[in-house]
Amino acid sequence: MTLQPINRKFYNLLFILSWSALFVHLAYLSSRAYRIIMGAIFFIVILFVVTPSRDIDYQRIHESYLKNLSSYEGCSYLWGGENTFGIDCSGLVQQCLIAQGHDCPPRDSKDQKGAFGRPVKDNKLKRNDIVFFEGHVGIMMDETQIINATARHMSTVIEDIEDLKAAYGDITHIARL
Repeated sequence: MTLQPINRKFYNLLFILSWSALFVHLAYLSSRAYRIIMGAIFFIVILFVVTPSRDIDYQRIHESYLKNLSSYEGCSYLWGGENTFGIDCSGLVQQCLIAQGHDCPPRDSKDQKGAFGRPVKDNKLKRNDIVFFEGHVGIMMDETQIINATARHMSTVIEDIEDLKAAYGDITHIARL
């Protein structure tokens, strides 16, 4: 399953149509005062829901994602941690995906594997790839550097992917968002 950004135009249209159907239904069944109130509510809802939608700037999202990741560098490692006071590897991935606007991914790295993104078969790493090892996960900052919260350093660090392979073994899964 690949997480996709919400298509605002579709949901705005769906919202407007559902309110329109409710308004038409109630307008024929209710008094004049009630119709006026419903009309005012309908007008306000339309006013706030119908907004010009912008194209999604994926480059800006990825840059924001990397900036968010970098803010965790140096944070203490805490097994089960989910914030800058202490974080573990799967918590780092979870918090960064949430900050990027995705639904809350699973909490544990073994459950995160395959839960989002599309699998990469060729093992060619790119920036923002989520890389899984046996019992560990990290996020690529570029083709060779990975950020991960690790008990090896008791900190969140950016290090060479080869160092992680030496510590945790081969890569078991790569997810590309």
